[in-house]
Formats: sequence, structure tokens, C-alpha cells
Amino acid sequence: TTLAIEPGFYGPAGELSVDDITVVPNPPIEALPIQVGFPEGTFEKLEADGSPIGWKLPKEPNVKVLEENGNHFLRLINEKPGSTAAIEDNRFTLDSRWKVLKVSARLRSKDLKIGTNTVDGARMQIVFEDANGKMLGGWPPAPALRQDSDWVTKTVRAPIPPGAMYVKLLPALYDATGTFDIDDVQIGEASALEA
Repeated sequence: TTLAIEPGFYGPAGELSVDDITVVPNPPIEALPIQVGFPEGTFEKLEADGSPIGWKLPKEPNVKVLEENGNHFLRLINEKPGSTAAIEDNRFTLDSRWKVLKVSARLRSKDLKIGTNTVDGARMQIVFEDANGKMLGGWPPAPALRQDSDWVTKTVRAPIPPGAMYVKLLPALYDATGTFDIDDVQIGEASALEA
């Protein structure tokens, strides 16, 4: 990587003084390792602020960790038509040897009303990123619901694009209103999870 610093006038006239230039690297991207069994996907262990371990939940009333019959799960609620309710800061480090990612999650929805686009609905969006946090590979398939459903497990497989270092999991109601529950998220290499 090369950095060129070229102070100067590019058009106007005058005097320019430059002194004590400091170059500071960007802070490293925060990401958790993907552990065997992906314990973060059960929502059973909570941080002191009430967020499940591994998830940065926004401090909004439409995002909650709830308990039902001794089981914790994540709930998103959206009551504003034409808007999106999402959790965006959940990044995990990919194993560089993996070629295909498998993501599964138990999903449930109630009073779900979606927009007119084929991408609208309740889903656990997957985003691959490079070392700088730039999105790679477009929008892979995602565990999703487009109508009301009791708990159902949805599974997808997505080829990991070359250069991908991270994967983000983004639970969201995309241009959809209603209630979306997520639990038992599993993530790992497709071939390893098939056995």
C-alpha cells in the first residue's frame, strides 16, 4: 500500500505552510470468530446491557431479546409501512479455507405485510466483506419469510467470494411490517455442517 501526500496549491494563489503531518491507520474492524456450534445464535447468553453475546442491538424498542418457555430469541417489530427495521453491526470472521457458507435459522413471523418488491420481507440477510469492510459478491440468498409462519427452520448456502474476510448477519424487516422472531442461528462451512 502506498500513500502519497502532495500538499500544494491547485488553482488559487497564496501561501501554504504544512508541518507535523501524522498518518494514523484506520482502527481494525471489529469481528468475532465463528465458534463451533455458533453459541451466539441461540441468544441465551446476554451481555450486561441485555444484548446477546456477539450481537450489537440498537437501543430501540422495536428490537428485543425475549423469553418464551425458557428459550430466548430475537424479535424485530416494524409498524411503519415502507420502512425497514434492521440490526446491522454483527460481523464475524470467516475461516479463509472455507469455500461455501451455510446459514440456517429458526424464523417466525406474525402480522407480516410486505412491500411489492421480490426482496421485501423478513430475513436474515448475509453480506460478505473484504478486509476493509467493503461488500463483496452482491446479495447472496438469505433465510427468509414472506408470509406469517410459526417457527420454521430456513437454510441457505452461499459461495464465499474471493477476498471475503468477514460475514455480516443482518436480521431485518425489509419494507415490511409485523413481527419477526429469530432463533437458533447456525453458521459455518457448508461441507462441515452437512455431516
